[in-house]
Amino acid sequence: MTKDQLIKEAAAYIEAGSEEEREAFAFLLQGLQKKQNDQSGSYIGAWLQPERTYLPEGKSQITIPLRVVHENPHGIAHGGITATLIDMATGDIVHRSLPEGKKAVTADMHVHYLQPGRGETLTATAEMIRTGKTLCTARAEIYDERGVKVAEGTAMYAVLP
Repeated sequence: MTKDQLIKEAAAYIEAGSEEEREAFAFLLQGLQKKQNDQSGSYIGAWLQPERTYLPEGKSQITIPLRVVHENPHGIAHGGITATLIDMATGDIVHRSLPEGKKAVTADMHVHYLQPGRGETLTATAEMIRTGKTLCTARAEIYDERGVKVAEGTAMYAVLP
């Protein structure tokens, strides 16, 4: 698609869109701008727009805003968003536990969905279970802004050579 075609399609979408669709477009555009300005390391991060906090007790916390672009057809957080948030939070804490220069990738993940994800935000808090030379395991819990536990999960990461 050419630049002119993209501009034309975006303008047509904005013109024909509902207020909700324009808000969704604006949210996605803000995320893409963060990626373009090196404020996000990946497009998935740009889409979710996470805020990271490293807690003093060796935990990692990630909060994402919930917008219509994150919902399933039932108007609640899509299960894939919940799983991705667990993956991001556990991945953050695993990478903090590794020696400098080492990287790891998700090898296995289990998610337990407990309640529908609703509201303005979801926050995942992750902690290490085990740090090994080739495998690391972490756990995370996700809460909405009212303190309702939405999901919990564990993830195993393979440390890259």
